[in-house]
Amino acid sequence: MQPDGFVNQVADAYLHIYDLVYLRTHALTDLVTPQAGVPRKKKAWLLHDVLLGLIDELDPGYQAPEDGREKRRHRLLALRYAEGLASKAVADALAISQRHYYREHDSALEAVASILWQRYGGAAAAPPTGNTDIGNTEAGDADPGLATRQALLRAEVAQFHDFAQAARLDEVLAGVIDLARELTRAQGLRLTLELPPAAPPLPLDRTLLRQLLLGVLSYLGEQLATGEIQVRVQLEEEQQTVELVAVRGAVSGDGAPPDLAAARRGEPLATLYELAGLQGVALEPLDAAAGGFGYRLRLPSVPRRTILLVDDNGDMLALYQRYLQQAAYQTVAVQSGREALRLASRLRPRAIVLDLMLPEQDGWEILQRLTNHPETQAIPVVICSILRARPLALALGAAAFLEKPVDERELLAVLAALPAG
Repeated sequence: MQPDGFVNQVADAYLHIYDLVYLRTHALTDLVTPQAGVPRKKKAWLLHDVLLGLIDELDPGYQAPEDGREKRRHRLLALRYAEGLASKAVADALAISQRHYYREHDSALEAVASILWQRYGGAAAAPPTGNTDIGNTEAGDADPGLATRQALLRAEVAQFHDFAQAARLDEVLAGVIDLARELTRAQGLRLTLELPPAAPPLPLDRTLLRQLLLGVLSYLGEQLATGEIQVRVQLEEEQQTVELVAVRGAVSGDGAPPDLAAARRGEPLATLYELAGLQGVALEPLDAAAGGFGYRLRLPSVPRRTILLVDDNGDMLALYQRYLQQAAYQTVAVQSGREALRLASRLRPRAIVLDLMLPEQDGWEILQRLTNHPETQAIPVVICSILRARPLALALGAAAFLEKPVDERELLAVLAALPAG
């Protein structure tokens, strides 16, 4: 049973989901990551990701009716907190009244709070026992070490959230397949890969995505005595999915295919589900068909309101991120001009916030290269500098110039005034 006020704590966390400074001292931060040695900044990032992941968990899937309550609750939270729409805009998008919106909003938050309490609250309230419900473990089947392992995993994942990194799925899968082939070859299994010709970058850390894919492939390999594992990538309207399918020749053990829904309650899948959720990846068992079984990974896409931040001062980047994430912008931060040029053509961000005093290549050189390259010349560049160089910046093609120290309202106003891309 949830303690009194827990739903209110969850509601407050969602209200400040993009205020990473506020989340550092939030009551839920230590609930999600109780380890004392994890910096508060990293704990805040982890709570932020868990809250977004819980919204994805409310998605009942494509088979649910579009006008059903489960689908509506998921869309409501996604529009309100993932996309940052105001409550009236969400109500209009769902074609419901404001009063109906608030009823559905409260119901959805209660559902999220229930999941959060089952996963983290029970473990924090009492030592794990044989009947403790931790995560997706059912009574009587609990693993006493699972909560500890998942807490350690969350602490490990937190270190990857200092700066967002965009991963390319084709590059990640190429490395994963090279490693996994050594394992499957030793087991006498075949491994095949089908990739689309081009795919957009992902707002995921490549190391974490790599570990998740390797973990799922290893699990499927353990279930087969002979046969083939197929890795298929599909791209629909910038939504990328990866299907990992074990095509049976012979199944290990008693010869029956594994119950994938039940298997997620134990290891190693319980940890893999946790790792997927922390990245905003939906891990779903595939329907058994044509003698195969496996998983689908629905990967998040880079939101269109992505801002690329370029500054060699890490504290300045953290400040920009705080400003922008409260306004529901996705941020990708880099500290060198070379990395900025590489990501600008990959991400095609909504705008680039660029410092002038950068090592190796200064901001003037980066601005000229961005405005002269066909792939990046349409991306607005906002120069932020302590130097008073507004006329030159605008003459060279910058969309706007802000003098440091940059005010939050001023930065948001400049970005809001940019022409629609």
